[in-house]
Amino acid sequence: MERQIIIGTISKTHGVKGEVIIINRSRWYQPFFEINEVTAHKDGAQSTLSIEKIRESGGKLKVKFSGIDDPETAAFYRGAELKIPIESLPELPDNEYYAFEIEGFEVYQINGVLLGKVADVINIPANDIIVVESEKREEVLIPASKELVKEINLTDRKIIVELLEFIEVK
Repeated sequence: MERQIIIGTISKTHGVKGEVIIINRSRWYQPFFEINEVTAHKDGAQSTLSIEKIRESGGKLKVKFSGIDDPETAAFYRGAELKIPIESLPELPDNEYYAFEIEGFEVYQINGVLLGKVADVINIPANDIIVVESEKREEVLIPASKELVKEINLTDRKIIVELLEFIEVK
């Protein structure tokens, strides 16, 4: 079975022609504009949906799927997670990673001290923030910049960082 990644969730219907509003879970909109279909997962069932039309309006992503032509049919999919095969994701430039690729990685300071594991990656305009959770369940937020992140080792599932004085580690 191919591995899939969640790229969005259908939040609600829009209009009378069966459009839906998507909550972006991929942290970027490009996959919706570059793919033709998604797999909708809801209540243990799944179905393939073909994208007929897609547009961004008012900061929201509005999608029309083939065969869903009224709000009642569209409402059936409310809450469905939309997934695509990981292999369909566009290749990233060197030294750039998708958030799911580094979740769970151990994060070490440059001096070898373990900070914790990557719990999440928060996407903000300036740069991503790596959320590291320590064994004591405390969070350290580390900007994902070249100045702080010295190495990401996919094989060893490890990240080496050099923290600045103002980043407090408890």
